[in-house]
Amino acid sequence: MKKIRLISIIILLVIALIWIFRPFSANRETHLEAFIQNFTNEMQGLTYEEQQALIRTGREQGVAIDFRDDESVIFTHADGSTARINADGTLVFDSIGWDGLSVQYRGNISDNTLTRLLPAPNFNIYVSMGDETSYTIVAHNVTLAQIQRYVELCKALGFTINVEEGFCDMLGMLGIGMFIFVANDTNGNVLEITHSQSSVAITIKRP
Repeated sequence: MKKIRLISIIILLVIALIWIFRPFSANRETHLEAFIQNFTNEMQGLTYEEQQALIRTGREQGVAIDFRDDESVIFTHADGSTARINADGTLVFDSIGWDGLSVQYRGNISDNTLTRLLPAPNFNIYVSMGDETSYTIVAHNVTLAQIQRYVELCKALGFTINVEEGFCDMLGMLGIGMFIFVANDTNGNVLEITHSQSSVAITIKRP
């Protein structure tokens, strides 16, 4: 079946879409949300026979596909890297194509030694990506007030060294500005937060 043959290719395209076409506007976000949701629904809507056909196709291409009882689907490449589609629409890509970099669409941020240094975000995550040396969180529809409160939580956790905080007038004529916060903790870890036009990027990295 043509649809079955294409699904194993589409899973790789989704990975590229999340990064290459990451949204900077509500319209782009809506289109990508719809694309991923439709893809997730199609995967979860496969009949048993279609699942088995996809499993066979994946095996031929060196990818093990596991349809779980919790309605998640896990793709495992021969090199051990994985991609997981959860029932709630969360997508998690572990190392596929990025030499150790994990990527997650929606859901909670990954648990690693860097993210444990941060307060839990009080806003919905759009995409997060990184490894044990650098991790970035991107969110949309976040107010400046939310980010300023989040910055205070970060300061309370020790990011109070070499602080740079303030507004940058990117395109004054268009009324576009950016709030920036950069600081280190006592171990030299660097936190960078930028907010502009209701979008925020939070990066934490080792020195």
